[in-house]
Amino acid sequence: MPLSPAPLSPIPAGTQLRHYKGGRYTVVGSCLIEATLQPGVLYKPLQGDSQNVLWLRPLAEFHDQISTDAGVVPRFVKVADQPEKTNARTRERVTAVADKLTDELAHWSQACQRAEERLAKAESLVGQLRAENELLKRRPPA
Repeated sequence: MPLSPAPLSPIPAGTQLRHYKGGRYTVVGSCLIEATLQPGVLYKPLQGDSQNVLWLRPLAEFHDQISTDAGVVPRFVKVADQPEKTNARTRERVTAVADKLTDELAHWSQACQRAEERLAKAESLVGQLRAENELLKRRPPA
């Protein structure tokens, strides 16, 4: 009897993925699971002690949504898909930090300006005191 397997994985070999728990993986290829004739995905870790181990997961599970403390998330996300979301979050954080730094810079700029004004007054007073001191030195003793 001829086999009529389901179509193989639409995830191309070489695709890099991030697991919802944080691990990074690369897709090695697709396969058929012998017992069920369902499509599967072969993948291997990009970090850790098991980099030479291949893992197999049914394609249907590969696309599962997982319930976590942070809400429902995909089991795997293409690393190439993440920068868009990450970049948006990063832009928001960078903008917030830049705004805060701009405020702090304005504050410190004003503080430096006030300090420079005080320094100029102090230098002026020191100059006046030196001039008075010179006058006192030139007076004959009484």
